Amino acid sequence: MSSDIRPAIQIDSIPEQATAAASVRDKERSKRSATHLRLVFNNPTPLPRDADLISAVLRKFEASALDTRDMTVTAKGADVTLRGTIRGEGEILRAVSVASSVRGVRVVHDELFGR
Repeated sequence: MSSDIRPAIQIDSIPEQATAAASVRDKERSKRSATHLRLVFNNPTPLPRDADLISAVLRKFEASALDTRDMTVTAKGADVTLRGTIRGEGEILRAVSVASSVRGVRVVHDELFGR
């Protein structure tokens, strides 16, 4: 993943509503226009491949000594889903926390049940 992505900047000038008197409107218009910056990324960070994300989550689970025998991990884009059964409520929270800590994971869907 590249850290040297530079956004393109678009500047839109949007004037506020005109006043009743035309002379005041023309005189004040330049003072009252609001400038809005919009960042447009030409090179967004690509999403990790689903298989790579699943492997990374499973490696983290193994390093954390989580029992994943009855658990499946699926990924779509940057979203990870955990399904199955695990030892208890504390282990469920730990599994979600560990999966959330993997780089590239945006959302963890918890479909786990305690034994």
